[in-house]
Amino acid sequence: MENICNFVGVIANLLKIMDIQKIQQYNTQSLIQDLRQIIEQARGQVAATANYELTMMYWHIGERINREVLGNQRAEYGKQIVATVSRQLQEEYDIKGFDEKNVLRMIQFAQNN
Repeated sequence: MENICNFVGVIANLLKIMDIQKIQQYNTQSLIQDLRQIIEQARGQVAATANYELTMMYWHIGERINREVLGNQRAEYGKQIVATVSRQLQEEYDIKGFDEKNVLRMIQFAQNN
């Protein structure tokens, strides 16, 4: 998602850099308005796609832990496993989104849906 957002940003920057004399041969206001619409549409689609994919990822993580590790039960040892999984994911992906509290939320999300 970040690469797509960067790409959209690069396009926006290129529009600023383009030779003004070349742009003036067109109806500048209409062209810029159309280009802004294209950029904003792309940004909206990127955000919607990213949100969908993140939601599905959270559900799959929670479902997998619940099904394979916890056996669809709330076993006491599950807390230790969740803590271990959380630590390993945080180390590997270097983000706070996999802290123990969030992993527990992922499990709850999968159990409720």
